[in-house]
Amino acid sequence: MYLQFLRFLFLFATLTVATSTLAADAAHLKKLAALGECKACDLKGAVLPFGSFKNADLSGADLSGANLKGADFYSASLKGTKFGKADLTEANFNGADLTGADLRGANLYRVNLLGARLLDADLSDVTGLGKVTIGEAVLCHTVLPSGIENRDCR
Repeated sequence: MYLQFLRFLFLFATLTVATSTLAADAAHLKKLAALGECKACDLKGAVLPFGSFKNADLSGADLSGANLKGADFYSASLKGTKFGKADLTEANFNGADLTGADLRGANLYRVNLLGARLLDADLSDVTGLGKVTIGEAVLCHTVLPSGIENRDCR
């Protein structure tokens, strides 16, 4: 319980500082801090390094250009979420649902995609893909820099 409170305090402090300098919607940042999730929210350019979003629903949110280094999206619902040009260095997407997500131009250096669902996701122009744990990710109609991957379509 105490650890959860500290996490909340850290996230709230980060979000409070971020609201004054970023394009992200201040009300959406506060909602994210309070609930730990925010569907279809405008979080463009948010600074949320090492944020904990385990099991969160951020479906349809716009996190374009956000700093999400080391963020934990374990088993999160990220359907249709926009991560264009976001810094996702060392983020954890283990078991996350990224169906229809837009990751064009994102930095995926050392990202964990183990068990992630990337159906209809767009990873064109991403950087750092060579270091990504993608072997166990579900890929179907997934746009990669090398072309479309359909290995897990049924």
